[in-house]
Amino acid sequence: MTGSDLSLTLNRPLASPGALELSLRSEAPGIWSALGQVPAGTSTPIVRVADPVPANSRLRLLSYDAEGAEHAGRLVFVTDKVSVSRRQVVTIKSRTTTIKPSDLFGSDLTVIAALASDLADLASDLSASKAPRVTPGSDALPGQPEPARDTDSSDWLWCQEQAAAHHGRSLAAFGLGMPAPPSTPNGEHLAWEDTLVEDAEAGLSDDTAETVDADPDVVDETPLDPPDHTGDHDDIRIARRRRIAKWADVINTVPVASSLIVLRLSMIWWSAGDWDAEDPEPQRVIATMLKAISRRDTRNMKEVDERVASLGLVALTLMRDRVDLTIRDEKALRFLRLRDELAYWVLDARRDLVEEYCKLLRRPSGMPVDPEQVMENVAEWSQEDPYADVVADLESAGYSVTRPGKRLLCVSGDFRDPDRVARLAAGHVPESSLPIGVWAVSQVGKGWALVIWDRPNLVKAVNSGTAPTRWRHQQLGPLLGPITSMEDGSHLGLVRHGRLVDAPLIAHELMGELGVASPHPPAEGLLGVAGADHVLS
Repeated sequence: MTGSDLSLTLNRPLASPGALELSLRSEAPGIWSALGQVPAGTSTPIVRVADPVPANSRLRLLSYDAEGAEHAGRLVFVTDKVSVSRRQVVTIKSRTTTIKPSDLFGSDLTVIAALASDLADLASDLSASKAPRVTPGSDALPGQPEPARDTDSSDWLWCQEQAAAHHGRSLAAFGLGMPAPPSTPNGEHLAWEDTLVEDAEAGLSDDTAETVDADPDVVDETPLDPPDHTGDHDDIRIARRRRIAKWADVINTVPVASSLIVLRLSMIWWSAGDWDAEDPEPQRVIATMLKAISRRDTRNMKEVDERVASLGLVALTLMRDRVDLTIRDEKALRFLRLRDELAYWVLDARRDLVEEYCKLLRRPSGMPVDPEQVMENVAEWSQEDPYADVVADLESAGYSVTRPGKRLLCVSGDFRDPDRVARLAAGHVPESSLPIGVWAVSQVGKGWALVIWDRPNLVKAVNSGTAPTRWRHQQLGPLLGPITSMEDGSHLGLVRHGRLVDAPLIAHELMGELGVASPHPPAEGLLGVAGADHVLS
């Protein structure tokens, strides 16, 4: 089949015109319909049809003898010439074509080694990640239409085909967030098969629970529970951890679909308990994989971009569940930087893909990962300005608000307690958007205050206009914030550093992180942002 022309080859030319009959692949094998006339006198006739005939459809030729009797020839199958000429067969011999995702969750290390071997072969074959292209012109035959150009749709189909060729249909579906393929010999379901099932229903009435359980053709579609590796032998858990660390180093050298398989498997092993709860290694490995995948060129394949984004946001949620943002340790800082760097993924995330990728994952409590929580994170992380609500509330209260920097606010108004106003503003900022620096400048006096909030640290610089600036540093527990940090005039969680007029080291560190060079508010005309001549002494 080329375009709308069917090219036939006959054993010998027909003595009289014959008829061509078609049985579509989606139809039952015994259903035939007339397709066109086959001329006599040539062994290579071309039959033009109104609509292209799908590949793998069945054809048969009806010929007539001298008495006019009809004879049906053997059936043959239609080949789409353009498709078979542009698809490249991968030479890599896959060892994982028969492996199911559930096989990788068990303790059989030979299955994991088979996947590792396939990934190593793919990493060494640069052509495995490159889609075949067809350029019109030289490949077109005289009188024949030119081969079709690849489109975004065909790129996506190529991605699926190559993933199945590399890893089998089950693992390909696992990585691409697609439904698991049916467990039938040819892996397909055709509409006419339902008729065969209906014809056999009478025989099913004699089945019992015991005979059904003994029938190897019956497929158990019960969803898998999230695996639990906490009771596995240490050697097996160590082997999984080492394998994931090696895969993180080569994830950018294998096809995108293979990268998604590795990332999803790593997330499942992590949530299953292959690392100790306090081990920072899985956070580092997952972060490395996410960065590598985010830099891959998917050639603007929307379907692939959506899968990368959806799985990436599930991974970020998995990291968020295992990070204490009240403590700015290595894990928390890595997560915050990665979340900001990959925030653009929220534009491509799809809920149905998020639901698929959440399967088989556990939270630290042991409960399944809730897709709704991921979507809530998507909504929160997609806000272009996390401080917009805070600014709107302050302005509705009659205050004037300026934005000296990305994470800086300067509030001025008719208030006599700048310290309280600055803490009030900082306390309403979402904790996922910390750190934040807030100046409050009184217009009825000469006082001002600077509050820097980065849980658990609350640093304040307060100036009454006449006395020297006084500094305080508090470390607040999970239930406290800038608003509740003072009760009855006492400072909760106060950390003493020496004289109140000297800025503590933590103040220098937080101001440097925010790009602030001076504690004085920009409204004073003094220099408040890094890069100015006036610096904090």
